Amino acid sequence: MIYKYSPEVDARFAEVAKYQNTDFRKALEGCLQIIEDYKSDECVLAKAYYFAATIYTLLSEEDNAQQCCEKSIEAGRKSGNVRCQILSMIQSTILRLNSMNDALAADSVYEALSMAIQNHDEDLLHTIYTLLAQVFEAAEDYETAIQYHRKGIEEFAKKYPEADTKYVTTYGARILCSSVCCISLNHVEEFEANYKELERILFGESLLVYGATMIFMRGYLAYMKGKRESAVPALLEFVEKLPQIEDIMDTYELLTPVYNVFEVYGLVDCQKKVVELMKHYASTIDIWKCRSQYNKLKIRYYKQTQDKELLFEAYDEYYELEQQYHSSYMKQRRANLLLRKQVFEDLENTKYKIHTLETLSETDMLTGVSNRNGLMKFVRQMLPVAVESQKEWGVLLLDIDRYKGYNDHYGHIQGDECLKKIANIFKNVMKGHFCARYGGDEFICVFVGQTKEEITGYMEELQAQIMEMGLEHAQNEPYGIVTVSQGATVRVPQKHEEFEKFVYEADIKLYQCKEKGRNAIVI
Repeated sequence: MIYKYSPEVDARFAEVAKYQNTDFRKALEGCLQIIEDYKSDECVLAKAYYFAATIYTLLSEEDNAQQCCEKSIEAGRKSGNVRCQILSMIQSTILRLNSMNDALAADSVYEALSMAIQNHDEDLLHTIYTLLAQVFEAAEDYETAIQYHRKGIEEFAKKYPEADTKYVTTYGARILCSSVCCISLNHVEEFEANYKELERILFGESLLVYGATMIFMRGYLAYMKGKRESAVPALLEFVEKLPQIEDIMDTYELLTPVYNVFEVYGLVDCQKKVVELMKHYASTIDIWKCRSQYNKLKIRYYKQTQDKELLFEAYDEYYELEQQYHSSYMKQRRANLLLRKQVFEDLENTKYKIHTLETLSETDMLTGVSNRNGLMKFVRQMLPVAVESQKEWGVLLLDIDRYKGYNDHYGHIQGDECLKKIANIFKNVMKGHFCARYGGDEFICVFVGQTKEEITGYMEELQAQIMEMGLEHAQNEPYGIVTVSQGATVRVPQKHEEFEKFVYEADIKLYQCKEKGRNAIVI
């Protein structure tokens, strides 16, 4: 139900809206005055608190924004103002995604979807589906994310039949978000179709930042098709153009794929430019995801340039960021479970079947071993047991030697086949112990109650079997076949110790393997 306000109230909100994009503080003062003047009218309060939440978000005052969202939802419930409840849930989802509270973000957007469906409020479905896609992206389930992106685009086109001409910016931005998922899944045909659609609607002409984005799309499509001579100049032009644009929106998310391309082609100077640009964004955009991406790029870059001092500093920052995330995440668990229970009791009565983050796939679809969701679930269950029983806890990281060279030489399809074969041997050798794909060409195994000698035996057996497989790898000199490097740490975990510290230690050992010439183990 969409509420009708009195002409006087409408005029007050129109005054706030006048300043919403020009003078945030003046707009906020107007909202707070409405809240004061209409504190006995829950329906008006629901809208006023929602407006205040959006302005606080623009002012980067996330705590105040979240409090206003909660007050808007409560006032909406009391007055029956469903539209403001849904809008505030959407705003709350955005805030939680920005702070990487992905489980709580899921709860907000699921509840918004449930209410929109039950109240036949189809105007907001396209926004909700797009946010659902972003929640699944945060969980690294890109297949589900891209399905929701498609659904969001479909609903948007249904709501606005001439979206491709009248709403080019919004319509194009949603296609762009879908394209980012295509990169993660290597969906070349869909990525190309999206690029052609963005060209057709003249998306690059709608805003300066989207003009730069189209340069990225052109360059990355060329890379996907193996056309280095046109890919590199376009992506370099994109990197050099971004600093000239004031309004970058979420364009920083495209820098990691750009870095990947430069890394594949061994363009260290270009990689440095990407890292420096990401550093600028991480220092100006107060979003956890941006800072995290910058930190991961730094680690990769300093590993490659062998700058040990800066590498170890980057590891320390990474460990600190991960601690902040997991600490914040765990504090929210109790409230989150109560919210989730209510959300899914409501959703059972709808025609849409949606799964929570708890039931997201815990298996890496390419290799068949667990993914990071499964890994963290295992760690949360077993690390406290190891601490309590004082059993040794071992973490092994495996990295395929010169994998980017393999991908570049043999192509992505063969690269995927290589990953599957390594994963299969890894899983069989480590039978009985928890194995997962940690990201890219990196795998992880967790041992509980195993000694250093026993883990060394597993590592040596794995090394031997992979070499015995004899998979050709012309770029992996001097061996000529696929080999792996393994780093591991094993010791009794201390009380309150984070799992990331074990990963950090194992990664240092893995780095030492690379220094020894690869195809080695260090424990």
